[in-house]
Amino acid sequence: MSSMKKTKEGINLKKLLRLKNTGSIFVIAGLLMILVIASYTFILQSSYTKTALETEITRDTASADAVHKLVNGRIGKEDFDQIKDQSDEKKQLYKDISSYFNEITEFYSIYLHRYKK
Repeated sequence: MSSMKKTKEGINLKKLLRLKNTGSIFVIAGLLMILVIASYTFILQSSYTKTALETEITRDTASADAVHKLVNGRIGKEDFDQIKDQSDEKKQLYKDISSYFNEITEFYSIYLHRYKK
C-alpha cells in the first residue's frame, strides 16, 4: 500500500510540475506577445510622426515660398530698415506694409479654409 501511495504521489507531482511548466510557458508567450505588440505600435507611431512632420514641413515651405513671391518686389529690406521703433507706427509706410500683410493674411485664411474642405 505504501508503494502505491508513493506512486500516486509521484504521478500527482509530475502532473503538478507539468501544469506549472505549461503555465509559465503561457506567461512567457503572453509577455512576448505584449513585447511584439508594443514594439510594432512604437514603430508605427514613429513612422507616422516622421511622415506627418515631413508633410507639414513641405506644406509650410510651399506656403512660405508663395508669400515670398507675393511680397517680393512690393516690400523690400529698405522698407523694414526705415521702421525702427514703435513711434514709426504712425508713418504711412508702416500703415501700407501693415495693410498689405493684412491682405495676405486674409487671402491665406480664405485659401486655407477652402483647402481644408
